Amino acid sequence: MKNLFFDYFYIFFNPFKIHDLYRTGEKRPLRFVEVMGISWIFKILKTFYFFVGLHFMFWVVRIHTNSTALKKISEGKAALYWILVGVIFYPLVLWLLAKFWAVLLRFFCLLYDKDDLSEGTLQDRVHRVCYSALSSQACQAVPVIGEVFVPICFLFFLFAGMRSGLRFTVLQALLVIIAPIFLFFLIMTLVFAYVLLLLNMS
Repeated sequence: MKNLFFDYFYIFFNPFKIHDLYRTGEKRPLRFVEVMGISWIFKILKTFYFFVGLHFMFWVVRIHTNSTALKKISEGKAALYWILVGVIFYPLVLWLLAKFWAVLLRFFCLLYDKDDLSEGTLQDRVHRVCYSALSSQACQAVPVIGEVFVPICFLFFLFAGMRSGLRFTVLQALLVIIAPIFLFFLIMTLVFAYVLLLLNMS
């Protein structure tokens, strides 16, 4: 377990160098289950911070005997169950996230002609990049502001993996990162066009 944490944080602090070590065989790539397990610990830690802060807020409200504020907080208790559900299904969310980016990276690797088998199979290299990027979840260990840095670090680690692990150029890597935005607008445009078509047919 100690070695897993060491490898996890080595990825976090050396997002470019780690892929060179993977290529030379000096480091063993972490599997999804290993990365997910450690990331899950940070998610639980972040949830613990939240409940500690909530408990402190209850304590402050009780001291000031503000019954209205206490009632409003009590009414929001249902949201706590959704937070717990989020923790339980967190591994599934990470799996879907990694799967989405793996499919996207594999597509762009084929588009950019980066399927060089001399450095391992394309699937293995893509998974190394995606799983390494999940070490960004360590930011959740920082109270309050840590959650803000998770998506930023994730995209940066993806960029590092594409540059060092997949040999993308800076422009190619940036195009991959912004691709989900264009994909979202394309889907929204198709949905809007489909709705207009249905309205015209009725």
